[in-house]
Amino acid sequence: MIDRIDELSALADQLWAESLRDTAKLADCRDQLATAYDGMQLQPRVYERLARQSEKPLLQRALAVRDSPADAPLRREIEQIVRLEIEDFLALEEEIAAKLRQIDAAREAVVQAHHDQIEAYVREAGRTDDVSLAAGRQGARLAAMRFDDREGFDFMDYAELWIDRELDRVGLSDVE
Repeated sequence: MIDRIDELSALADQLWAESLRDTAKLADCRDQLATAYDGMQLQPRVYERLARQSEKPLLQRALAVRDSPADAPLRREIEQIVRLEIEDFLALEEEIAAKLRQIDAAREAVVQAHHDQIEAYVREAGRTDDVSLAAGRQGARLAAMRFDDREGFDFMDYAELWIDRELDRVGLSDVE
């Protein structure tokens, strides 16, 4: 289902790039995409991923018409698509962006709090170079994105898998 959503998103982006005048195809693709989103039970992490990949062309159009009169046809079209007034839509987008920044900051704080443990784990693996240490931190960031403390794991126990994956990804050839 996620692959179908990604496919529909790519199709919507392609249609958007081809022509602003072909709104019928774009609207049809948007409706299919909304149906696909509504048709599945999305977990919060997936909602977050979708929010980060929100429809940027629509947001750009909303920003472009925000100062136009309330009865302008393009403004009414966008308000009909988002089912909100432009000002409310832009405020909601900004609120979502602020929440996502808070989430990112909290995740980075988790990684920073475990900085010494991450470095110690990477060094125990026999990797003392800067590339490996950076890969260890990146693995911890990936772990923080997926970590759920309600499942009873300690963060570092969970992060070790992600750190190992990143260390394997950079490989020994990158170290020298």
